[in-house]
Amino acid sequence: MFKPTQRTREHVIGDLGENWVERVALKTGFASQRLSGFADYGIDLAIITVDDQGAVEPGYLLFQVKATDHPDEYRLRTDSAYSFPIRVRHLMLWQREKMPVIVCFYDATKEVAYWSWIQREIELKAGEGPRITKSIRFPVEHVLNEEAFRLFAKWKRELEQMP
Repeated sequence: MFKPTQRTREHVIGDLGENWVERVALKTGFASQRLSGFADYGIDLAIITVDDQGAVEPGYLLFQVKATDHPDEYRLRTDSAYSFPIRVRHLMLWQREKMPVIVCFYDATKEVAYWSWIQREIELKAGEGPRITKSIRFPVEHVLNEEAFRLFAKWKRELEQMP
């Protein structure tokens, strides 16, 4: 018997999470491009930033979005943060990226996202072992909003100035 392809709740909240990041980027005045062909490689979105005069800047911000309907499952008891497992192979790739890679934890129940700048938050070694995932912290004060996007753009400009 034929069974049609199903659109799961995970697909819906994944798209809502990406849409949330895009919306905040657009409200900041930036441009967003979904990288649907790159999702298996750990990148969902590329964000193009602009300066105070609206001129497009070189480089980009890369985003991976993790979404859930059950944020309390990821809430740390001793900390004001969430912790979410991320594939180590993605983390190792992101560490080598020259532009900022921001991972967002999207709470679909409250329609809010928290962020972590991976290259600054983690340290992995090439032979770190057989683990498949590593938990990444998302502090509750790291709310993804327009102020955060302006901060990401500032960090990107600083990286561009480095030799």
